Amino acid sequence: MEETYKKRRSLLVVTFSDADAVVGPMPDIVQLFDDPHFQARESFIKINDDELGEIFIPNVVSKFSRTPEKVTHLGNKLGEHSDDTLSTYLELDEATREQQLRKNGII
Repeated sequence: MEETYKKRRSLLVVTFSDADAVVGPMPDIVQLFDDPHFQARESFIKINDDELGEIFIPNVVSKFSRTPEKVTHLGNKLGEHSDDTLSTYLELDEATREQQLRKNGII
């Protein structure tokens, strides 16, 4: 099966190249992880998430020496900042949030 896939892919690349199209083979995920270029650029990083455990994710693409970026988490938990947002921007006090929003399943 893998050999058939490689032959088809090679044929497609040649066919499109012969038609003056800009084309190249698209690597699969295993090839991306094994690619020395992606490894050197640290294109994928391992991160630990409370719900998912240790997983690989795409790293920050742009690499700037004076302003380096770093992925520290996958994102906030659902509702993690709801109380702060509702009290700050909508000026809803705790009693209002509790009585009207939580009891009705809104938050």
